[in-house]
Amino acid sequence: MHESGGDSSAAATSKNHFKDGIIDLLAGTAGGVANVYAGQPLDTVKVKVQTFPNLYSNWVVCLKDTYKLDGIRGLYAGTLPALAANVAENAVLFTAYGYCQKTIATLNGLEDVKHMTPLENAFSGSLAAVFAATVLCPTELVKCKLQAAREMKQKCTPFSVCRDIAKTTGFRGFFVGMTPTLAREVPGYFFFFGAYETCRYLLTEEGQRKEEIGLAKTAIAGSAGGMALWTSIYPADVVKSRMQYMFSSCWIKAIRHISVSPRILRFYSLDSPFFKVEVVSSERKVQAKKSVAPRFEKKHRQKISDYLKQMATPEIEAQLAPLRAAVKEYGDLIRDLKAKGAPKIDIDKAVVELKARKRRLEETEIALAPKEASFDRLKLEDLLKRRFFYDQSFAIYGGVTGLYDFGPMGCSLKANMLQEWRKHFILEEGMLEVDCTSLTPEPVLKASGHVDRFADWMVKDVKNGECFRADHLIKNSIEKLMNDKKVSAEMKKDGEDVLARLEGFDDKDMHEVITRFKFKSPITGNDLTEPIAFNLMFPTQIGPTGDFKAFLRPETAQGIFVNFKRLLEFNQGKLPFAAAQIGLGFRNEISPRQGLIRVREFTMCEIEHFVDPEDKSFPKFAKIADQKLVLFSACNQLDGAPAREVAIGEAVANKTVANETLGYYMARCHQFLMKVGIDGRRLRFRQHLSNEMAHYAQDCWDAEILTSYGWIECVGNADRACYDLQQHFKATNVKLVAEKKLPQPIDVNVVEAQANMALLGKSFKKDSKKIQTALQQLTSEQVTALEEELLSKQIYNLDINGENYPLTPDLLNIKKYSKKLHVQEITPSVIEPSYGIGRIMYALLEHSFRQREGDEQRTFLAFKPLVAPIKCSILPISANETLVPVMEAVKEELARYELSYKVDDSSGTIGRRYARTDEIGIPFGITVDFDSDKTTPHTVTIRHAETMSQIRLPISELGRLISDLVAGRQQWSDAQAKYPRFEANAE
Repeated sequence: MHESGGDSSAAATSKNHFKDGIIDLLAGTAGGVANVYAGQPLDTVKVKVQTFPNLYSNWVVCLKDTYKLDGIRGLYAGTLPALAANVAENAVLFTAYGYCQKTIATLNGLEDVKHMTPLENAFSGSLAAVFAATVLCPTELVKCKLQAAREMKQKCTPFSVCRDIAKTTGFRGFFVGMTPTLAREVPGYFFFFGAYETCRYLLTEEGQRKEEIGLAKTAIAGSAGGMALWTSIYPADVVKSRMQYMFSSCWIKAIRHISVSPRILRFYSLDSPFFKVEVVSSERKVQAKKSVAPRFEKKHRQKISDYLKQMATPEIEAQLAPLRAAVKEYGDLIRDLKAKGAPKIDIDKAVVELKARKRRLEETEIALAPKEASFDRLKLEDLLKRRFFYDQSFAIYGGVTGLYDFGPMGCSLKANMLQEWRKHFILEEGMLEVDCTSLTPEPVLKASGHVDRFADWMVKDVKNGECFRADHLIKNSIEKLMNDKKVSAEMKKDGEDVLARLEGFDDKDMHEVITRFKFKSPITGNDLTEPIAFNLMFPTQIGPTGDFKAFLRPETAQGIFVNFKRLLEFNQGKLPFAAAQIGLGFRNEISPRQGLIRVREFTMCEIEHFVDPEDKSFPKFAKIADQKLVLFSACNQLDGAPAREVAIGEAVANKTVANETLGYYMARCHQFLMKVGIDGRRLRFRQHLSNEMAHYAQDCWDAEILTSYGWIECVGNADRACYDLQQHFKATNVKLVAEKKLPQPIDVNVVEAQANMALLGKSFKKDSKKIQTALQQLTSEQVTALEEELLSKQIYNLDINGENYPLTPDLLNIKKYSKKLHVQEITPSVIEPSYGIGRIMYALLEHSFRQREGDEQRTFLAFKPLVAPIKCSILPISANETLVPVMEAVKEELARYELSYKVDDSSGTIGRRYARTDEIGIPFGITVDFDSDKTTPHTVTIRHAETMSQIRLPISELGRLISDLVAGRQQWSDAQAKYPRFEANAE
């Protein structure tokens, strides 16, 4: 009987335990759901502040910005995985907590969990947290990624996040952040349940049980437990969020990233106040609004302007001096090695070290830059996207990287820049303009070298197919090894040798390096394929058969070169002359990035100036000789010295710039960039180092503009010598030469190899024409050598592109004669300025970005009127019909001067409408008010967007004034001096 009663009691206890577990499960589930819907907005804010500390200054700013940008939906981002996370966590946690209480009570000999101390309850909670962490980690990973999606510029759903994690890292990827999750949950719930049970104990009155204290006191106890939990776990929670956002499996790396963040933020600052969004104060007294925290505060890494290097304080210069000396040391070493004719491998090794020292100098300059100087690129990108200046092509289908569509404002801005380029160069310099096809047959690009050399080696991730440029991957991976203290000195030396020889590597060499060093995908850590050649041109076919291979042109220059003969005839056979072309170029970039900076389809403006190789003077050079440019010469780069401002005449005289023609186009380039609105303080001309220039180039200077992406090459000014015309002559046997009249006739001896076509055709069939062309292209010295070999060996092996053709004496005749020459045939040299309009346009957008003084949220674009997409806005003060005739008169006057305008007759206040038109860069606003129709003749006011000042004038004088302001014939100050000021109410 006793034994039977014991079994019955045990069964009842087990049944009660199961029942308690079900109750705990349901209660935890309900609590989890309530927790999500009550606390999800603040949880979203918490994750964003943890993940992007440099983007949000505090949680209030984050809350406001998230609501402004994405509304309630943004605050509840990740609600679905949050529900899963909280329901799973609370259900498992409270179920496990009940069982853990019973286990610890049993171990301590207690009959009822109600008799447990707060410390025993705390241990039960920490043990239960181990089980809860296993279901919490995957769901929180998905939630964290969804909450950070906007700042990471991603569009994703819970399903897409899960799919991507599974695809890239498999099942283990869902447990990224498990270590800090355990480090958070276990001690966190020790403190939570400890504080919760302690408060319940303290709030229980004498003669009362803890379960009877009531809902309010229980809630107070829970609040105390929550505060104890988050106070103890917050550091581990930050580490978890960083790991899950960065998708890093190393919690030590995440801690290191957090611990050095102040120094990183300093790195992200710029080098001078003029890199800050320019704050514009108006000439009118406007009541300053309460300072509003900017919507975005993320700073982007910048390179330092050499203009500012000259302005550095003595303290900063003292820290930079040893680094400059280190750069100069290796610059001198490289010069010495070249002078002594050292092996190329030794020079290449020295160049690698020189670049490393230049990088250390640049990073130190960045670190020492003032923190307050910053450019907020995200604000600009937000404006450009909202007002549709441009956007990614096919965006509704997910977009295509490297392709962009220009909206109304971007299209007009680009058209105005091209129109001004055409006036500045083609019309003012009397150039010959051509418009050639974008489809280019393969033989043309084979001759120019693009088919063979315009390619990169590429490797792929074996699992997800992601592509990487092989040389970039090797370079970045080896540089990472060099900075790793655990790597042996022998391996580092091996890495240095690889970097020195990397430029000459083929696919086999690269594969050997990747295999030897065991390099993996930098994104996923997966294995990589063998390198494959990836030509950067877009291939296509002409005609239905597919036999006629062609490419979309990678540059517009080749169309000018192949038409050189026709252009020379049009110019009456005279040198020098210049031909220009505006058109599209196409390059199938492996990894396009940085917006308009690196794209797959782009607009180019190229000039080919053909000149006598022995006389590269320029007739109009004296007009610009005194113009000063900021030049960053090769010598300055090797010495670690900053760029310096030099008159272009002086630079040509001391041979820093190779010749007058190149110098003239550099000065004209500077004038054009300044005219369209580029900030002169952020513009320099950098000379190519010898190892950067093409083998045929004699000198090359890039016009570089400083943007938030660093110094960006926007214009290339190169002396290409005679290379292109000679290559096309070799491929076609069509002479692309000019005739130069000699001062006195001269007698020359001519030696030619003439093919016997009858016998040559029988022997070599279809190749006979190719052999005849090759013989005609031989120089006199080569023909003489051919004759000597035929006499001695009775055979001559003619090599044509690697193919050997044995020629016997009967197949050709050597003809010798003399003739009198009155003209000399010369292959012209080419000076080529090449403009990337998309890059210049992006730099212009950055340099034109402004914000109002006292109102950081009110940003706008201050374009030069010359290139502004819309020249003026028409703003009626009211919808009153009496103003309609005045508006029609204004429109007619503007149309007479071909001035673009935008009418904003919406119902908003005049101040809001001014702000809207300012934002898109309209420089002048014409306001039609109630005084306009009361005067005869009718008058209107003109508002200058940048200064916000206004004048009143008759409509009959409106068109001429704005036309003069746009063309630069008058300045706004001139208009203010001529017409009466108009004082309006504060905007």
